Amino acid sequence: MATPQGKSALSRVVLAALTLLGCPALSALDPALDLAQYAHTAIGSDVAETGAVYAIAQTQDGYLWLGTQLGVFRFDGVRATPLPLPAGHRLANTQVGVLRIARDGTLWIGALDGLWTWKDGRLTEHPDFHGRRVNALLEDREGTMWVATALGGPNGRLCAVRADRIDCHGDDGSLGGAVNSLYEDGDGSLWVGALTGLWRWKPGQPTRYLSTAITGRQSLAPGDDGASVIVATDTLHQISGGRVTDLALPGLPSPFYATSLLRDHDRGLWIGTDAHGLVHSYEGKTSAFTHADGLSSDEIKVLFEDREGTVWVGTGQGFERFRQLPVTSFSVQQGLSSANVSSVLAARDGTLWIGTADGLNRWKDGHATIYRAADHPGMPVGTILALYEDERGRIWLSGYHGIASFENEKFTAAPATLAGPAGSNFVITGDHHGGLWLSLWFTSNHDGLVHLQDGRISEEMPAGKLGGGPVTGIVVDPDGGVWAGLVSGGLRYFRHGEIRNVPLSPDPARNPKVMSLTRDREGTLWAATGEGLSRITEGHVATLTTANGLPCDTVHWIIEDDASSYWLYTRCGLLRAARREIESWASDPKRIVQFARFDSADGVRLVPLLEGFGPPVTRSSDGRIWFLNSNRLSVIDPSRMAINDVPPPVSIEQITANRVKYAARAGLRLPPLVRELSIDYTALSLVVPEKVDFKYRLEGQDPDWREGVNDRQVQYSNLAPGTYRFRVIAANNSGVWNEKGATLDFSIAPAYWQTPWFRALCVATLLGALWLLYWLRVRQLAHRFDLRLEARVQERTRIARELHDTLLQSFNAVLLRFRTAQKILSRNPDEARQVLESAIGEARAALTEGRQAVQGLRTSLVETNELRQAIEALTQDLAGAAAEDRRVEVRLSTHGTPQALRPLVRDDIYRIAGEALRNAFRHAGASRIEVHLTYDAERFELRVRDDGKGLDPQFLSGTGLAGHFGLAGMRERAEQIGGKLTVSSTPESGTEIAFRLPGARAYESAARDRASWLRRLFRES
Repeated sequence: MATPQGKSALSRVVLAALTLLGCPALSALDPALDLAQYAHTAIGSDVAETGAVYAIAQTQDGYLWLGTQLGVFRFDGVRATPLPLPAGHRLANTQVGVLRIARDGTLWIGALDGLWTWKDGRLTEHPDFHGRRVNALLEDREGTMWVATALGGPNGRLCAVRADRIDCHGDDGSLGGAVNSLYEDGDGSLWVGALTGLWRWKPGQPTRYLSTAITGRQSLAPGDDGASVIVATDTLHQISGGRVTDLALPGLPSPFYATSLLRDHDRGLWIGTDAHGLVHSYEGKTSAFTHADGLSSDEIKVLFEDREGTVWVGTGQGFERFRQLPVTSFSVQQGLSSANVSSVLAARDGTLWIGTADGLNRWKDGHATIYRAADHPGMPVGTILALYEDERGRIWLSGYHGIASFENEKFTAAPATLAGPAGSNFVITGDHHGGLWLSLWFTSNHDGLVHLQDGRISEEMPAGKLGGGPVTGIVVDPDGGVWAGLVSGGLRYFRHGEIRNVPLSPDPARNPKVMSLTRDREGTLWAATGEGLSRITEGHVATLTTANGLPCDTVHWIIEDDASSYWLYTRCGLLRAARREIESWASDPKRIVQFARFDSADGVRLVPLLEGFGPPVTRSSDGRIWFLNSNRLSVIDPSRMAINDVPPPVSIEQITANRVKYAARAGLRLPPLVRELSIDYTALSLVVPEKVDFKYRLEGQDPDWREGVNDRQVQYSNLAPGTYRFRVIAANNSGVWNEKGATLDFSIAPAYWQTPWFRALCVATLLGALWLLYWLRVRQLAHRFDLRLEARVQERTRIARELHDTLLQSFNAVLLRFRTAQKILSRNPDEARQVLESAIGEARAALTEGRQAVQGLRTSLVETNELRQAIEALTQDLAGAAAEDRRVEVRLSTHGTPQALRPLVRDDIYRIAGEALRNAFRHAGASRIEVHLTYDAERFELRVRDDGKGLDPQFLSGTGLAGHFGLAGMRERAEQIGGKLTVSSTPESGTEIAFRLPGARAYESAARDRASWLRRLFRES
């Protein structure tokens, strides 16, 4: 028979377990669960730094507000930030014991020595409560704020704060030294807990129901029926219909003192104690959660349920969160014989069979039974490994030392040949004809696949022939063929003694490990492997991998639910995919399958290799899926999953630009040159804050939405000046999106060089510069054309002068000679012959002079840049021509360091000097000529002085002798190159010709130094 312990300890738990998922889908917490079955999270980091949490409230925007020993903090589920007090404002005492949110959104703050309100960023103190400790706050249905106080006087006070007045009671001592707790019931009655007892304050006259002191700030709560009141003193009392009764809760610790009471939305009663942690009670079932279970402290300060149904607990040492998990697990605390579960089987009659390390557990109709080998002959000893129900309804079970069947409350051992001192039976399945196929491993007599019929072995396939083992999955075809999956790798098909290998990978070198094998309702064979999920149909194998959307490749098992979905337990969590998604992938192997994922935050254990035997998962008749969650028993109900349908409020908290923080307000204008910008935002979903998904976009910067999980800050760098809009939306842990989200418009001011007017000015300046360059270029080209044209005209003028002064005059003299010879030829032939010979000589000289003039037109007169040498050579030529008539002394001197002259300037200076020297040699009749060259940094100077007959003064102011171009030509050349020519002379005293030219125009080096980018731009190549 079953052990009495099993029936007594487990039956109550199983009754709750079998009904735990019968609650409405929108319930936040299933009150039938033990506290240990909820997800418990100790909030750390910056919240832990606030110290003890005494009060909790929630505003309409979703923020939690925490009253702590260090003041008031705002909490978004991840970060706690201090109340942003304006400059010059502060709480007189930072220890805040009570918080209340009024209907108009005002935050009421009760501290150790006063009362404050916070609204629209303003902190206001209420002087009537200065110096008094505020213990409780309550806004009744009429809008009156009731304030319970202590200290600051000999008696505690109860004050009604209205818009126009404050009425206080208790100065007569009727409430004792402190009023500690307030509660308004469903009928509108105001209940007051004071040191003198429990009072119903209104309606009507105040009436005392208990005289026992009430010291807790949260000592009042609704009763089980919603109309009564529960009060915590040294025990629990319930007041209903004017009668006070003790409230007996089984399992409460003793001694027991409650400090806080909370009735959640599902009618579960939460009790905080001063030294025994947290207690939860629902319909006579009580469970506790203490420091030994992970609570930060056994001293409970405050309890609070938020609008999503999460329960928050403030303790003397921290801040905790309790919430329901999609996946609920069971352990010894819930009455299992052992927390280590190896298999689970849902029988056709609704019974749930659980194989554990300490016997077999049966749950049926709210009753629990534990079977152990010591009490049941024929039952395998120790751990129960595999389970199976045959066509007759018999339950087969295996252990390390044997196999047995259970029928009519009796265990019957299988043939002894299947037993051994050490061995495992991984899988048991039927052959559709009353027989069994067994997977044996390391037994003394058998190893591999064994076919058991009529109590004897009829067929066997050793592991060596199968190619490895153990066999982790067996599926039998109606025609007798057997599919076997091997954990060592590969899939085999066995029929009539023949074995065929079925490759699960196109790569022959790969041989994926098979974790489990199953057939769905349509007859499709599924192999869960270490490299994905393989679908085998009509000899064709297709494998679903990470390339198709699987979060990871290792799949432990697959099962189909009653809601047209497939469930997969993988190394990275429990996955759900709609049947249509899987069918679409089967038609198109490249398709990406969409999965809903449940991970450790949802109660799923993430394991690389699943411990246990078969079956690891089963579906009960009510549609729930029971499975081995690692080595723990867990359940999930696909049809009644707790869905958080509250879209998370989204808030943009602040902007930080160049490490300066700014409040997030519409129209915010940031200073110029923002190099670093960060935006802090949040979403107020407090169930599982770490699973909140965000999408955000900075319009004007981000081309598309960006995604992040629980990342509540985004950073940008080097944003250009302009107007921006930041948008953020969020989804809660159930994937429910707040599509509206939050929006913040802000702008970045430009620096002066980034302003439109400055850019316009730059564009205008650039266009003006381009136009100026164009104008200068056109002017330069025109000037060059004028210079070339003028040079041609001047050259023609010079040619005319040269021809007139040399060739024409010489031929005119020759012509005169010929006429003279013609006249005297008849009377004096000898004299005529002499004249003709002289004329021929003059003609030959004229030809030589003309040839020299043409040569001067073709080439530069100065072949090198040595002006002195050129002038010296010219004087020698001129002196040689004049040697027959007279001797002329020429002196050439140079002052300063000779510098290279610009080529055109050099030629014109040479011609000026040559004209002056020719005049001195040919016309002045000089015997002494001096030439002076002066090279100075500021100027160049040429002087030619002779001691000849001089010039008539009337010629100095004009252009020289009529028909002669020498003096005029010199002046034209001097003006053309920017110089100045002066001629000074007196009759019989000689002539001095002086030419001066600025150094910047004369020297080639000065021209290079003076060149600019503009001149180089237009320089001819």
